[in-house]
Amino acid sequence: MMLCRQWLGLFFIVVCAAQAEFHIWTGQGGNVVEAEFVSVAGDRVLSLKRDGKTVKVPKSKLSEDDHRYVELAVSPEFDLKVKVDNKTGEFLPRGGTEVIECKVAINKSSDAPYPAPLDVHLFCIGDNVISDQLQILDHRKKTLWRLGKGSFSCELKSKSMHCFKSCTGPMQRVPLHERYAPVIFDGCILLITDANGKAIAVKESYRGLRKKVEAVHGALI
Repeated sequence: MMLCRQWLGLFFIVVCAAQAEFHIWTGQGGNVVEAEFVSVAGDRVLSLKRDGKTVKVPKSKLSEDDHRYVELAVSPEFDLKVKVDNKTGEFLPRGGTEVIECKVAINKSSDAPYPAPLDVHLFCIGDNVISDQLQILDHRKKTLWRLGKGSFSCELKSKSMHCFKSCTGPMQRVPLHERYAPVIFDGCILLITDANGKAIAVKESYRGLRKKVEAVHGALI
């Protein structure tokens, strides 16, 4: 039992180490420290060494490469807004359709510039009432190049999507149409990712939508 506990403890340490991203910091005097970046507080950079000790280093003592690393590590903050427009579409026997368009507004709320490109992804999700599975109706992508100091805003819009308004009764009764798939609009997901593909901002039509979609289709990004 003692041996088992020791192995479990070792496994836990290895997993934690794998999750943390340690960086080799080189001071202007040639001193080298391996630590995980935590945050920037005033004119100091806070990092955490493997032994758990906190290191505070003035920005002025960082090397040029470390300055660049910190700039990329501090992601900008965004205010994200999603709007869904729906218009009545064609009337069909046992139900009608609606034309859905998703519009998103991206507003940079932090002041500092960001020197690397960011990608904005808009996913529109539908629920296929025949297969009872979620599907991606549309995916739009926009790249934000090197955001400057201060505010910034942009918009992104989906294509027009023809969906059924509702589904009542057994699946066999869902009206089929040669031009439209039997899909009900379920919502949209807005993701902003950095150069490494890491999501730094997320907005969902409702909580858990991204998790539901990725359970079916795998990671969206």
